[in-house]
Amino acid sequence: LESLFAEAGLWHVLGASRRNSVGPLRRCLRLCRQGLQLQGETGSQEALHRLEAESLLRLRCYEEAFEVFGSLARHSSEKVPDLERMVAPFRLRHDIQLSKRLARLDRLDTGRSLAENLQKVLDRLESADSGGDGELWWAKASSFDSVTAAHLNAGLYDRLTTVCPYPKVRLASWQSRDPLNKMLKWEALQEAFLSSGLVVVDDFFSQDALSELWDFVREAPCFRSLRPGY
Repeated sequence: LESLFAEAGLWHVLGASRRNSVGPLRRCLRLCRQGLQLQGETGSQEALHRLEAESLLRLRCYEEAFEVFGSLARHSSEKVPDLERMVAPFRLRHDIQLSKRLARLDRLDTGRSLAENLQKVLDRLESADSGGDGELWWAKASSFDSVTAAHLNAGLYDRLTTVCPYPKVRLASWQSRDPLNKMLKWEALQEAFLSSGLVVVDDFFSQDALSELWDFVREAPCFRSLRPGY
């Protein structure tokens, strides 16, 4: 599985470096889907799905790509046994703020309680790492004592995507709306891009679309990265 992922990644890089060349990206897709038919660790399967979705985006298969991304956001956490969950301090900070915000918006009645439990887990991780060199990146839930594990479970860590998803009605409203700025001359911008390969576009989205995006990044429980810097 790892060798398939490595080869698929190389084909993806080759396709991307050649301005989204179809041949290498299609080869990457085939390898990803071949690997997904095999049994392997959940993390490896998710990595293949992400690479699959990223290749689909470059191939302009947007609907299929977002379906794969959506499936990852909704279901990947359900496949991971509780004790195998990876817990990152910066992710805990994010989820604490998110829980508090959802409580203020009356979208999560237990938001404040969740935040308090996650804060106790964060305090425990930070106190355990106080003597180390640099910040702890992540820890496995199986390494926690029973009290910390109970707080993690009570804080619904990695489960907010199913408990409090972003309102579907707000997303559905954009299926028939154009998010782009109607004041821009899009045909002229496209011609400039096709002739030069580079064009700078200010005010790309409409103000309503920008407001929705801003609300989404502050309210949607889809941020599940473990690596600092994301």
